[in-house]
Amino acid sequence: MLINKNIKIVAFDFFDTLVHRYCHPEVNLYKWSKEISCSLDYVIDAKTVYTVRKQAEQLLKKNIEESSYRDLISLLFEKISAEVELPIDLENFQVLCKSLEMDIELESLYFNGDVKYILEEAVKKNKKIIVISDFYFDSTLMWAALKKFKVDHYFSQVYVSSEIGVRKSTGNLFKKVISINSIDPSELMMIGDNRISDYKVPGALGIKCIPLVFNEKHVKNADSKSIKLALEKVSFIDEVKAPFNGYLPAVYLFIEKLYKNLVKAEIHEISFCSREGQLMRTLFEAYQEKNHVGRKIKTHYFYTSRKATLSASLKELKSEKFESVFQQYQQLYLGDFLSSLSFTETEKEMLYSESKLNEKSIVKPMAEDSCLNELFDVSEFKKLYDLKRTVQKKLLQKYILSLCNLNDNQFVIADIGWKGTMQDNLDTIMKDMDIVGYYLGLNIEKNHNEKNKYGLLFEKKLLKSNFYEVFSKDYMIYERIFVADHGPVDGYKLDNTAKVEPVIYNNNDELALYNYTKPYQNQFIKGFDELLSIFNCSIYSDKELEFIVAKLTLKQDCIQYPKIWEVEYSQRVKAKENFGDLSGSLKKDRQAVRRKRLEKRQFLFVDYTYKLPQKLFKTHLFDWLSACYCHLVYVYKLLGLEVKKGRIV
Repeated sequence: MLINKNIKIVAFDFFDTLVHRYCHPEVNLYKWSKEISCSLDYVIDAKTVYTVRKQAEQLLKKNIEESSYRDLISLLFEKISAEVELPIDLENFQVLCKSLEMDIELESLYFNGDVKYILEEAVKKNKKIIVISDFYFDSTLMWAALKKFKVDHYFSQVYVSSEIGVRKSTGNLFKKVISINSIDPSELMMIGDNRISDYKVPGALGIKCIPLVFNEKHVKNADSKSIKLALEKVSFIDEVKAPFNGYLPAVYLFIEKLYKNLVKAEIHEISFCSREGQLMRTLFEAYQEKNHVGRKIKTHYFYTSRKATLSASLKELKSEKFESVFQQYQQLYLGDFLSSLSFTETEKEMLYSESKLNEKSIVKPMAEDSCLNELFDVSEFKKLYDLKRTVQKKLLQKYILSLCNLNDNQFVIADIGWKGTMQDNLDTIMKDMDIVGYYLGLNIEKNHNEKNKYGLLFEKKLLKSNFYEVFSKDYMIYERIFVADHGPVDGYKLDNTAKVEPVIYNNNDELALYNYTKPYQNQFIKGFDELLSIFNCSIYSDKELEFIVAKLTLKQDCIQYPKIWEVEYSQRVKAKENFGDLSGSLKKDRQAVRRKRLEKRQFLFVDYTYKLPQKLFKTHLFDWLSACYCHLVYVYKLLGLEVKKGRIV
């Protein structure tokens, strides 16, 4: 046909002919909807943006064969504005939409090298080369793509339906091109992949047609069921090599909520607290890298601990009640109490020698039978106490001020959570600064400080958060997942350049837990990356995601967690306390232990279904029975979850 002298113009379809996408075209709309939602500070979620855009497209098609991109975005703006107050006007909204659409589409394209030969032969035969495409965006995108792939010099014109107002699929765009170029239909050759728009319709008009077959399939998850199935394949891949992957959806939900909350609050920097914050920061950075190119939040790794912040937050001895120390314990051995206050072994021995006390003396908060009164009478204790708290306070203040930009007089931290004790200490240390904490979960009682504390996966303040029982069950397992490659921070010191650096207590015992968990953690990171790919090809509302994750976490809690009890037990044995009851030799509060065991009834004591038979009979013969029971409990709890979802909606 190229040899045919009667052919004057060679026309190419654009998508799936000249260029291909690395993903399904709808996935680009998913990404665009997410970016728009983010750019609007999440006053509207991505699923709603996507749905309203689709509705706008259908509405315009009723009145006109093909609308312009500008008309589409104007109608979208009108519909969204009717529901929520937008932080942007129409003109800037149009600029934003077009810019994001261009960036996302261009990033997803690659050139079809197979057509290069045809382009070169057409040029040799002095044929005019053009593009004819049905597309909602204008020709600027196509010219930008042709220029990107360095083939724009082959083309003289691009005809796109959204600019001309008619489509290929109706034949009207072909008629328009023929009219503009003053040619006979037989003088036009059309090359494209669509059997109707690029072959049947133009062929009926007398245009010469060359079909190009392209059948590559891409994944898109547009409904809750397909998203859940995709997540299950990653989350429950291998309970031996990846025992914690069942918690991946919950951690993803936390990371996404963290990002969205920071955007809403217009926070530009966040510090992840050691040690759990090390992996947390890695996942957060991966989330930002794969999802949001336009709204990057700067992250820092904040070397800290309850112990390090406690020393710096202590008041004068006469007014200090040591509430932070006794938050979890009714009493402590004196040796553990002094260690929590950062006293060294040498300093402790000196205090014992100057008093009648020893490391096993009992310390109780402000009680008559406590050895605190006697300790306070030791002059050397008073000197060391004041020296430690004043020096550590100055060092920690200097360290925080050097860590990040604090122009807004706000220090924002992220951590695993539970009580937010470190934040309370930081509030005391940085009195003229707002300390804001975002946590995976919070279990704060009413009498604790709740100011600027946010439990993103679960929390119980005045009201429990959605699906609290599911997300908070065995929450301590998250501490085992988020272990770090270094020991606890004992305090702070100045280096040779007068820069503050953390004093880290590294020894084999402290790192044993990390070394044991590292292979599982590597699988967890790999799985998180796979989840990012899944969510990148998905569209969902915030409520849909939360319910999907709640169901998957329930499955982990009821079916997977009981199986990995040996892994969890091994981690618990290797975990070391660096605050409070360090020796672990104090008698546990029997009532508290009994209360925790009774809490297991919420999940019908499913945690013990593998543990008890395996420990009692030293066999796995009853595992099938345990599995049956676990699945029955899961189905029962799942029905309850469905009921709760109905109440929330």
